[in-house]
Amino acid sequence: MRTVLILGLAPTAMLFGWYWLSLADVGSSVGGVLLSRQMNEGVFFLLGHLLGVEPDRVPGMLASGIAFDTALLLGFVMIRRRRAIGRWIALRAGTPGRDGRQEALARSPASSQFPGEDVL
Repeated sequence: MRTVLILGLAPTAMLFGWYWLSLADVGSSVGGVLLSRQMNEGVFFLLGHLLGVEPDRVPGMLASGIAFDTALLLGFVMIRRRRAIGRWIALRAGTPGRDGRQEALARSPASSQFPGEDVL
């Protein structure tokens, strides 16, 4: 699961890092041509031409696609960890578990921390 998260979030982080640094035109002082505003506009012009849309719409389309991809990835994580998340929510809400034993719920190892912290 850790590999899936890394492979899913690393390209997204790199894309957003490049986008914001090139949008701020950091290339004029630090990063050369790659982080320049001219490269940013050129990339989005090319993507807009390939997709057949206005280049100004491409960043919004990328952001909505990345938001959907992130929600899908977090959904997979939540499905995989649903029992631990359920125990965590039940403990925080103060409701007993399915079998009605609050003490067993409080002693469970997953209830001592946020679910999923042990695997990341």
